[in-house]
Amino acid sequence: MFLTDYYGTWKTDDVRQVPSVWSTMQAGHEEVEPFVLRSPPAGAPLLSGVADVDGFRHDDLDAYPLTRMIGPKGEDGDTTGLDFCESNPSVVMRVGEERGGPFRGARSQDGATSFAPFATLPFAKARNGRIVLSGSDCQRAVWVPQGAIPYFTSDGGQTWKPSQGAPKNAISDRWDYTHPLASDRTSSALFYLFHQGAFFVSSDGGQHFQQTAQLAAPPFDNRSGLPGPSVKTSPGVRGQVFVCLAENGLWRSDDAGLSFHPVAGIDYCQLFALGRPAPDSSQSTLFVYGVVRGVSGIFRSDDLGHSYLRIDSPSQPIGDQAMVMEADPRVFGRVYIGTNGRGTFYGQPR
Repeated sequence: MFLTDYYGTWKTDDVRQVPSVWSTMQAGHEEVEPFVLRSPPAGAPLLSGVADVDGFRHDDLDAYPLTRMIGPKGEDGDTTGLDFCESNPSVVMRVGEERGGPFRGARSQDGATSFAPFATLPFAKARNGRIVLSGSDCQRAVWVPQGAIPYFTSDGGQTWKPSQGAPKNAISDRWDYTHPLASDRTSSALFYLFHQGAFFVSSDGGQHFQQTAQLAAPPFDNRSGLPGPSVKTSPGVRGQVFVCLAENGLWRSDDAGLSFHPVAGIDYCQLFALGRPAPDSSQSTLFVYGVVRGVSGIFRSDDLGHSYLRIDSPSQPIGDQAMVMEADPRVFGRVYIGTNGRGTFYGQPR
């Protein structure tokens, strides 16, 4: 007898046996959909927060993880936000929601091997959204729950307080694929937030946000099947922050969000990532999924947009609806792309 369920296809050779014994008919889990990918500078090369089955610590990129980031009672759920502390990557926080379970947010001190739930929540129904940790203060983080204003913690999730001056609803839905929140990876206090064209900066660890710039952001519909605007910072470069804005391209600031200028050559920015510099460079390597100088594809720039190398193969697409992108800080040229139903792909120079 064969059986299909939420996890895939199962088979038993004798359904009359008590209890019957079932074996899976597939390797891995079909239709895994990442919300967030993070590649820390130490520990596992990749951490993934995914829909339905929580997320994974990927110690071996060419093998399926043996365990997942389960909640305190083991219920299936979503991890929509995930981040590590740059100065101590063994400290990881994640947020999301378990179906019928208690998980809303949790903290790890062993590189996402195990998690303990936050002692408190910002408010009773806080869930999902995005979370980022301070670059150097591993007790400090900012969380933007679904449909809410940002909240910050200075004690590792023991307590939460509302951020002043920040907009509400930067994450509107569980399936909202915008990534509007980032931390400066060199600082204990700098956080960045983007919402509907307005760019906000906090210089006091998430306590207060102030608008510093306005960017022309195209309208975004989270039902479009495409990722929305995203904000990322360069590891090791204080104040260097980027905003990806679809047909309005990719924008860069070198003064912690006070001013921005477009990155040359990018006609459409669907996704981007910043990774380990080239051997002869001190600049982060830039990866772009989109349209560069009139050509659709996946590109790498070792000089922050002066020149580009196409790195994908049109005859071997990675799957429909690329939704999230992350680059490796330890391996030059390695980049990860999460898709809407085809799991996570990675590529690197031969």
